[in-house]
Amino acid sequence: FFFFKQKTAYEMLRSLVGSEMCIRDRWYQRRVHGCLLATLLVALQSQHILNNYKADTIQQDTYKIVVKASYFGQDHYWGKPTSPISRSLKITVQFYCDKHLQINIESLDDPQWEMPMEEPFPRGSVYQGTTENREYNIKITKWPLAFQIIRNSTQETIFDTTVNTFVISRYYHEIGTNLATDRIFGLGQRAYKFQLKNGFFTMWNKDSPVSIDYGNYPGGRQTYGSHPVYLAQEKSKKFHIVFLRTTTAADFVIQHGKLVYRLVGGPLNFLIWLGNESPEDTIKMYHQYLGGHMLQPFWALGFHQSRYGWPDLNTINRVAKNFRDNDLPLDTLWSDIDYMENDVDFTIDNYRYPVEQFKEFLEEYNLRFVPIIDFGISIGDNDAYKEGIEKDVYIKNAWGKNFVGRV
Repeated sequence: FFFFKQKTAYEMLRSLVGSEMCIRDRWYQRRVHGCLLATLLVALQSQHILNNYKADTIQQDTYKIVVKASYFGQDHYWGKPTSPISRSLKITVQFYCDKHLQINIESLDDPQWEMPMEEPFPRGSVYQGTTENREYNIKITKWPLAFQIIRNSTQETIFDTTVNTFVISRYYHEIGTNLATDRIFGLGQRAYKFQLKNGFFTMWNKDSPVSIDYGNYPGGRQTYGSHPVYLAQEKSKKFHIVFLRTTTAADFVIQHGKLVYRLVGGPLNFLIWLGNESPEDTIKMYHQYLGGHMLQPFWALGFHQSRYGWPDLNTINRVAKNFRDNDLPLDTLWSDIDYMENDVDFTIDNYRYPVEQFKEFLEEYNLRFVPIIDFGISIGDNDAYKEGIEKDVYIKNAWGKNFVGRV
């Protein structure tokens, strides 16, 4: 009868987990001021690098293009000395099928952590067909380094980094694409208009579902879940999807007919799908890459009641009784962290939620119960915290210490 809801970095599909644990101290307070990139962006005002990378070699075969590039600018760092500019890059364009490709940009002199290309993370399979029927063509500009993705059937450019800032450093990346359309949808999970307009949109989960994000400068409204993907309708009415496969904090800036990506490090890994005139068909290609949707159990399609603030089993019992007394259908109850002992993960407060009585209650009302599991592990004398320390599983801060946040 017990099922656990986990809050993950993407919180979308079983195949897109990306969940990382941090430690939380319920008494520790630290104010996060707006966008995480704000400090770096202030320091960038005096630098006006546009694109100082040049392609040294370009190699192509049936399934991919590999570009090695070098930095020829005079600046040694971006924003501050602790963020040196990468001087050697490798750009790999992988052809997965006639409508799907991947562009991966990585630093050769300063490698950074990348989401593994293995289970449970989504990944593509190498295309085994020919290149004759590809729906797209790739154009590489050597100097300054840029690339364009062109749809062969309409000659529309769907991704274009020419005449855009291109910077790769340890703690700041920036790359932009010219937008051939203003019909852009996605970059969630945020409360905003269905069609994205000009604005500054931050992607760094804040666990704040009620914030309205108007895209005002400098951004920083943040999101409840991270979906760094957008759907675009071209002038030909055909659709394409661009997914940035990353787990780092990012700004997405839409203005002047451009979409600019600003990230605090990590590789730049873009996956692109070229669809038809149907947005549903295009989105299906993206979902297929993610691994598809898990088939829900039958009871999950029923009637659910969820809330934060049920202090004890007696309260939940009254809720269920009121549903029954008023002939209202109820199949499942969802609870927040109220059932825990002192808000500690993997515990049950047996005084407020006696387990045996809880089982009897669920059987009496024929209900399922879904308690939340919070990915902030409480600091203190508890098994989860101790085991995390022993196995060294927590996120590290800039000084290599366990990251402490407030949940």
